[in-house]
Amino acid sequence: MKKILGLLLIGLSFISMANDEVTLESRYTIGDYTTATYSFMHLTRDNVNLTKNNWEILFEARRDFNDYFSVNTVVDDNSFIYDLGKRSCKSIKSTYSRGRNRRPLVWLAYSDADPSDLTPKKRVEVKTGHCYLAYNNDEDGRVVSLFNVKDHKENEAVTINEIEVLNRLKAIY
Repeated sequence: MKKILGLLLIGLSFISMANDEVTLESRYTIGDYTTATYSFMHLTRDNVNLTKNNWEILFEARRDFNDYFSVNTVVDDNSFIYDLGKRSCKSIKSTYSRGRNRRPLVWLAYSDADPSDLTPKKRVEVKTGHCYLAYNNDEDGRVVSLFNVKDHKENEAVTINEIEVLNRLKAIY
């Protein structure tokens, strides 16, 4: 019972803003796997000891296909990503009366970026200026995040900013 309550309490009202921007580099043309990945759960790009190589997004970039974000990075992932269009993630408005910090997923459901009318994808094309919603779910937990593409060098790198974790639920073993 304590474990179940602990899981519920972790996920009730967690919002975290990452002040920094992060540049992900193609593992094919510039870097390696860790430079192409990011963890919203741990707000890091390069701490393999913390993430245990379990990342939430992977930037895939090669000369023979369009650059994209993939959210199924490990075998137990059942994750989705939504392109919310060309907009700042900070510009999202909601009619939810209790505000963004109180119940962020309910806030999102009543927002002008409500993903319920969109098709969830396993991967989406990288587009400069677009806001993305990542819903990552695997055996280690769940994390729901927003991020914006600030800059994109085709086949090489992407810089994301406005990183906001709306909800995080870590599994307790």
